[in-house]
Amino acid sequence: MTGGAGCIGSDLVDALLQRGDSIVALDNLSSGKLEHIAAFHDNPRFRFVEGDLFDPAAIDDALDGVNMVYHLAANPDVKFAEGDSTDKDLRQNTMGTYNVLEGMRRRGIAKLAFASTSAIYGISDRLPIAENDAARPISLYGATKLGCEAMISAFQHLFRMQCWIFRFANIVGPKVRKTGRTVIADFIDKLNQNSKYLEILGNGKQAKSYLLASECVDAMIFAVEQARQDLRIPS
Repeated sequence: MTGGAGCIGSDLVDALLQRGDSIVALDNLSSGKLEHIAAFHDNPRFRFVEGDLFDPAAIDDALDGVNMVYHLAANPDVKFAEGDSTDKDLRQNTMGTYNVLEGMRRRGIAKLAFASTSAIYGISDRLPIAENDAARPISLYGATKLGCEAMISAFQHLFRMQCWIFRFANIVGPKVRKTGRTVIADFIDKLNQNSKYLEILGNGKQAKSYLLASECVDAMIFAVEQARQDLRIPS
């Protein structure tokens, strides 16, 4: 598993260990935290590899003896800010995913579950977004994740893999980052500054859906266990 020390990744580690699986978690700790996986270190079915997706030795170590990969590692910041490098998402998302896929190909690992994003849709004409709505990303993050999906589809076709893609949106939980460029982090920052006043942009009547990380993990495991058809990416 990549990104195993993150908010979703650590909950997924916990769920898979509870059902009896053995897990190798790879994380460079740029946003994930050791405290999220500290409870697992004494479990003989858990092993942690500190490294990133541009370290071939770390990838090879993490893939040793593995028969399936959950790929959750990515650039954690969806929004582009002034001063950001325009190739950050390309490297951390698309190229990182290629390195995972290529490592799997070399080792003959044929199963991959991938954490994509609803950002591939851009600004949708309707809500809720349907899975087969057109993908029109307006962010570099969404564009590179869509590129990841296409590359996964190609690897599945060429190298007889079985893959699952999950387009996450607004995942929250106790381990969610308390700082960053997200609505939740912004609210927390503002409330820390003044617990009696919260500035909300717009008219205050906006609605946004959120999903608990633990429920997201349950959905991933259910889909992997139940879905057997070949990957079909809606266009």
